[in-house]
Amino acid sequence: QKITLERVAGDGEVRSGDEVFLTGWTGKRLTAQGKSIHAKWDHKGTWQRFAIELKGSDGPIAPGSTVYLKAHTGKRVDAGAPNSPGKVRARFGDQGSWQKLVVELAESSRQESTPAPTPAPTPAPTPAPTPVPRTPLALQEASVMCAEEPCDAAFVGVNLGG
Repeated sequence: QKITLERVAGDGEVRSGDEVFLTGWTGKRLTAQGKSIHAKWDHKGTWQRFAIELKGSDGPIAPGSTVYLKAHTGKRVDAGAPNSPGKVRARFGDQGSWQKLVVELAESSRQESTPAPTPAPTPAPTPAPTPVPRTPLALQEASVMCAEEPCDAAFVGVNLGG
């Protein structure tokens, strides 16, 4: 599911350590309530703030970044625990495989780095595609997906969006 990252501090580049609000497709924000995570409310309070972190770095968050979400409780969101299928929680302070999430640009936010090629009057070999640079995230829509299999479908689906 698509969620929108919003810097608590306002517009600008999202960097490791920034606090963010995460809004699901229903308009409700991701909330840490005790050890559980849900998206039932549209509040912008302490329980809805998450520190987005890169492991061992303070750089910008970019599409493809592996990130960790730290709740107000000091615990990080986990979504891939094999003993808890279908559960999204914030139980441990670890930056382990259960807590790894990958940031992707949402389809509607993706921008082409080069214009579509103009057809040539005579056949020519097709050039190799230009790689899309990893640009830092600003206020925009992004998806947060599990970094490793098995991926918890509830995190990318029902529990984030409603």
